[in-house]
Amino acid sequence: DRPDKADLLGSTYEECCDKVLCQNYTCTSDYDGDGQGTMYYNRMDTNGFKHQGSTDEECCHPKYCSQYVTKLPSQWVRKVESADKPLLGSTDPECYDPRLCSDFCDCTHRAGLQLIPHANDAQGSTVAECCEKIDKDDTKK
Repeated sequence: DRPDKADLLGSTYEECCDKVLCQNYTCTSDYDGDGQGTMYYNRMDTNGFKHQGSTDEECCHPKYCSQYVTKLPSQWVRKVESADKPLLGSTDPECYDPRLCSDFCDCTHRAGLQLIPHANDAQGSTVAECCEKIDKDDTKK
């Protein structure tokens, strides 16, 4: 509403209200204000059209996790998303769950390997990430 609305005559939004423009809105997850968040990016105005609104839905384009691929697939597993509510994001923690070495099963004594000591906190799903050679002194215990 306009502050001086007592002096206005009209019955339409255009006559009685000020436009709320998206250029004044910062999308969710745009922490540095550059228009590129991890979940949304700003709709771009053109010479002839300025987007109006004050919400992510009105002013921003979504970034879907289904379009994001991790660079570390041995350390992350894609989160399950439903068809009616796709996940938003463009980072590993938003779109993936960590794979922990504690769930890795290929560190066998027969191969002379054991899980690394901090396997509950370490991410990975390969021998190189999750296993260490068994110290010969450890086998005699």
